Amino acid sequence: MVESINTQLEITVKATLMLGTQQYGKIQVGETGFEFINKQANRNSVQLPWADIKQVITEVSNNGKKIKRYTVQTTRNVRYIFISKDAKGVLRAMRDHIGPEKLIKAPNMKSIIKRIFTK
Repeated sequence: MVESINTQLEITVKATLMLGTQQYGKIQVGETGFEFINKQANRNSVQLPWADIKQVITEVSNNGKKIKRYTVQTTRNVRYIFISKDAKGVLRAMRDHIGPEKLIKAPNMKSIIKRIFTK
């Protein structure tokens, strides 16, 4: 069993880590960092202290209401792609620790086309 880096948890949700293959488990956000605990193989768990997170990139659906997935980029340029049940709740909890300037919305196709034709 993997030892948690957090002593107090703010949110725990079921999630999928897209790392080569899909890995199922749960995300835990606490006062010390962000964790993904793999359900089957604990050695594939991800534990990131808040200082190691460079930015979080979110992919929002076309209507702008649902978050499809989010990518956590570390200071060592490693990217972890997550899909979770309560993505908004996870991102709100992360925002309190890393700051809103590190939460970035990925451009969707509509905004890219708009930017091209408005120049």
